[in-house]
Amino acid sequence: MELLRSHGSPLVVRRHDRELLLVSDLALVTELADEQRFSKFVGPALENVREFVADGLFTAYNDEPNWAKAHDILMPAFSLGSMRTYHPVMRDVAHRLIGSWDRAAVSATPVDVADDMTRMTLDTIGLTGFGFDFGSFERDGT
Repeated sequence: MELLRSHGSPLVVRRHDRELLLVSDLALVTELADEQRFSKFVGPALENVREFVADGLFTAYNDEPNWAKAHDILMPAFSLGSMRTYHPVMRDVAHRLIGSWDRAAVSATPVDVADDMTRMTLDTIGLTGFGFDFGSFERDGT
């Protein structure tokens, strides 16, 4: 954000031999989010996966029927109104994670950050998408 404030939007930044386009101007963000003008890029890695999973959500091209089906099913879940209902759940799951780490700190127990990020993700998806609580941070083990 500091770079955008200093240099303005749009801004191209090079990170690890990749160029990233950063925008902060609402008009530009709106234009870039226009699905009628842009399509999803299926890169070389997904092309390889496509060989054995066919035209799934991440591997299908925009003009394939299965992409349209998946897109139509998922879009309502990512609307602004839906996302607003997820924020309290996401906050609560993050608090559970912090509580788990606090307990580990008191007992000088190491934490597996990657494992905990997976647990946090699954708990969040379970609660927001299906109303199911895995309770990953309230029990021992995986």
